[in-house]
Amino acid sequence: SSIAVEPLNMRVMEYELLRERFPDSTLISADGITDTMRLSKKPDEIAAMRKAVAISEAALEEVVSAVRLGDTEKRIASKLSASLLEGGGEGISFGPIVLSGPNSALPHGVPGDRPVQKGEFLLIDFGTSFDGYHSDITRTFVVGGDPDERSHAVYEAVRAGNAAGVAACRPGVTASAVHHAAQDGFSIPAFAKFSTHRTGHGLGLDIHEPPSIMDGNDEILTPGMVFTVEPGLYLEGWGGVRIEDNVLITEADADVLTTYPRDLRILGA
Repeated sequence: SSIAVEPLNMRVMEYELLRERFPDSTLISADGITDTMRLSKKPDEIAAMRKAVAISEAALEEVVSAVRLGDTEKRIASKLSASLLEGGGEGISFGPIVLSGPNSALPHGVPGDRPVQKGEFLLIDFGTSFDGYHSDITRTFVVGGDPDERSHAVYEAVRAGNAAGVAACRPGVTASAVHHAAQDGFSIPAFAKFSTHRTGHGLGLDIHEPPSIMDGNDEILTPGMVFTVEPGLYLEGWGGVRIEDNVLITEADADVLTTYPRDLRILGA
């Protein structure tokens, strides 16, 4: 006989107990089964994700409205975590990514003691859960004063890429098509030195699950899928911008669950 398990969630202790109690059974991966089951969210699951998004957006507004020059990345991240819990979030989906200045060029960087400085980017990527279902949102701001011309150009390119990616979301198109729609705005000489990464990932009971919104993934988008659209431009040693939304594929179109404004906002000015 066979026992199907989720290999990324199974602890060694659980594995050893199964081997002890069922020595003649074969352990196989259940990923193919669970991934298929999770792809299409039901109304109650979508409602939970909407609530997680609402909690996240309220917490983000509370925190960024109080950001001032000299605040450290860690301090902002700590305030955000507390605000999520106070607002009804079940927990922290992942350690909030709060990065300023050159650090914002690290897509998965860790907040440190660096204070935010005038005219710099402040990238905030975070999420919470409600009834077990996650949100995952990124917004990029500027702190203390107007950014330079290059920063404006990079921000506007990412904003346009985000909008194009979201506009491409509808049933019947491929995940790869959404990726390319979001990335097309970056294929100009001004950003040749900037790096990018995949455009998005599925969202639900896990913070990362299928479908992967990336080049080469010809999976067809179908109603009930929820995933992120999060294009970004990053230049090592200078900075980066990412704008991330959560998108639900509906019967005829797409519904953007995240509503937090995407226009460039100056904090603490």
